Parts: sequence; structure tokens; C-alpha cells
Amino acid sequence: HVPDGDPAPRFAKLVMTLVPAGELSQDGFRDERVYWPIRHLKQLARMPHLLDTWLGAGQTVSTEPPTPVTDGMSFCAMGVLELLDEPAPRLPVRDDLQIAFYQVVALHPDELRAKLEHGAGQLADMFDSEWLRVVFNERPSVGPDGTDVYLARHQRGRTLVKLAAVLLFATAVFDLIACQLD
Repeated sequence: HVPDGDPAPRFAKLVMTLVPAGELSQDGFRDERVYWPIRHLKQLARMPHLLDTWLGAGQTVSTEPPTPVTDGMSFCAMGVLELLDEPAPRLPVRDDLQIAFYQVVALHPDELRAKLEHGAGQLADMFDSEWLRVVFNERPSVGPDGTDVYLARHQRGRTLVKLAAVLLFATAVFDLIACQLD
């Protein structure tokens, strides 16, 4: 149901990178803290068919007014983003048919507010790294209200990546020395 003239493909698949809060099973799904991301992904996938509409990159979906996705959560909306990594976010099926792949992220109230005030580009800018797009119950906000927490975690993550790179380099050097000694 993509509007005429819009370059978005007519067909789309939604993906979500998820760290489950419990077991992904029928028993686990009885716990709303485990099931809410799956429920919202299913609702988003059905929405274009049930409401004769479409979903594309930069769109957000929430209740009016935005309410938490479940008790004890601050997430209040879902955002649709272009994929960051390869393969390309479009799958050519035939010359006249492509399937788009979009990533779904859960949004905190300040993230939704920032997107609504500043547009779809703001949403993409806030979620400019793959690890920020992982849906898990304790994800801090990357919006204006969560900047300090985000920066602290981002810096810690960057430090761990640098440490891993140093260890990998050191291991490679030791392997090279060991090979030359043999």
C-alpha cells in the first residue's frame, strides 16, 4: 500500500535484533517482559494489511497518547529504520519487484519525542550503530533524556572494543614469533 510515486518497495520484511528477557517458548511467552517485543513485531507486520497502510524507514508507531509497551517498561513506541549492515536492505525478486528489509527498534518517550520534533533523520542519527538497535528490556535511552547514560555505556563499549583489538593484535604477534621460532 505504498503511495504512488514513493520509491519504497511495495513489499517489506521487518527484523528485530533481540536479547530475550527469558526463554523464547510458549511457557516463556506467558511472561509479558519476554513476549512484548514479539507481540509488537507481529502487530507491526499485520498493520499494513489490516489498516490498508504501509510501513517504511523513519516511521514510528505508538498509541495516542504513548503508553508503555508493558508494565515496568519505559518503551512506548516502535521505530522503523533502514538496515545498517550488509546485505543491502533490498532484495530484488524480479525487474519490477523488490522486497525491503527494515529494522524495528523500541523507543523510549524522549526518543519518540525527538523523532516527532526533528523528523525521521533524527531517528536514524540516534540509532547509528548496530549495538544501539538491539532490543532488550534495560536498554538506556539514546535520546536527549538518556545522553549521559548512553555516553557512559558507549564509552565503556568503545574501551572494550579497543581492549579486544589490542589483545587480538598481541595474540597475532605472539603467534608470529612462535612460528618464527619453530
